[in-house]
Amino acid sequence: MGGRISDYNTTGTSYTYKLLADWQVTDWLRLRGGYNRAERAPNTAELYLAPEQTFAVAPGGDVCSRANQLPYSANPGANPNAAQVEALCRTLMERSGNPNADEQFYDNTVQPAGPEFVFPTLSGNAELKPEKADTWTLGAVIDSPFRSAALSRMRLSIDYYNIKVKDAIGAQSVDIAQRQCFDAAFNPNYDADSPFCAGIGRNPVGTLGNVITTFLNNGRFQTSGLDIQLDWAVDAGPGTITLNSVFNYLIDMKSSELPNLPAVDYVGTLGPSNNGLNGGAYEWKLFTTLGYNIGPASIALQWQHLPSVDDESAASNPNTTITGAPSYDLFNLNGSYAITDKASIRFGVDNLFNKEPPLTGVNTNPTLGNLAGGTYTPNNVGYYDLIGRRFYVGANFKF
Repeated sequence: MGGRISDYNTTGTSYTYKLLADWQVTDWLRLRGGYNRAERAPNTAELYLAPEQTFAVAPGGDVCSRANQLPYSANPGANPNAAQVEALCRTLMERSGNPNADEQFYDNTVQPAGPEFVFPTLSGNAELKPEKADTWTLGAVIDSPFRSAALSRMRLSIDYYNIKVKDAIGAQSVDIAQRQCFDAAFNPNYDADSPFCAGIGRNPVGTLGNVITTFLNNGRFQTSGLDIQLDWAVDAGPGTITLNSVFNYLIDMKSSELPNLPAVDYVGTLGPSNNGLNGGAYEWKLFTTLGYNIGPASIALQWQHLPSVDDESAASNPNTTITGAPSYDLFNLNGSYAITDKASIRFGVDNLFNKEPPLTGVNTNPTLGNLAGGTYTPNNVGYYDLIGRRFYVGANFKF
């Protein structure tokens, strides 16, 4: 049991606490679990970032397009209020400085239908408050009850976790900024002077332009899953074989940028990137290390496996034309040798088989001048190696 009180000159007083339990049931079985309340105060950038233009993808595309499939777009086939949306779009387009911008946009026989590459401007928000998290865990640690040489040094741990975060701090996405302007749930009168529409810029040719966004406390997300770890060792010849395998199974990863919108489950995709999350909701992940130790020498082979995964946009649009990534395997080899009690050397090869990272985020059906795009670093997912095979050697000395 524990608790903490923190006071910040920006967001005031925060209270955090936890209650944990551990029960040794038998010589080989231990149960553990608990509850934890945590808070995260907004950082300096989230509070005070000066306006900066960034690059992003709007998976939902341009809401003003008659070919857009969103239920709050200007598409009459998808939205019964499409005429009001189009009228609002025309007003915003005319404010671009070109009074004929709306005609230039809507006179095009081909309207943009897919995701849009955009350049929004992001700035800080000094009115942010801390986000709050509630975490529940329940697990078991099983030491081998067997006494045979092959099984006596085996341990298995299984932990279930459930984490809920409310008032999540995150930068508005372009999709959400557009929705708050064009969805009747937020702008019932389709008022061009609504504060939600103030940041929706259009280019002089009518296309989606600079969208002004900021950080908000509007989000929430929830995740749950299983962490499983197996450790094993057995004597073999003059040395010892060791095995460590860590497996994660993701039950759900639900996130919503607005409190009154249903949360979207991103399991099996490269998302979510909203609410300050880095993405990478793989359905499962595996990291295994097989080693051999003999006296002062050791060598180990590491294997990381990731299953195939869809693009983030697939979570809300199963018909997305943006590509995800195939399954991915990465191997590293490393070793060490203790020359004396105070001197050792280490060496290794990272990305042993020179595995290339997958190109993700490619639009397989670009329309109206959109580029196919693509990236090797989707949503800051750091699991794909970008450098290639590399070698290293080093030494440690104690004085």
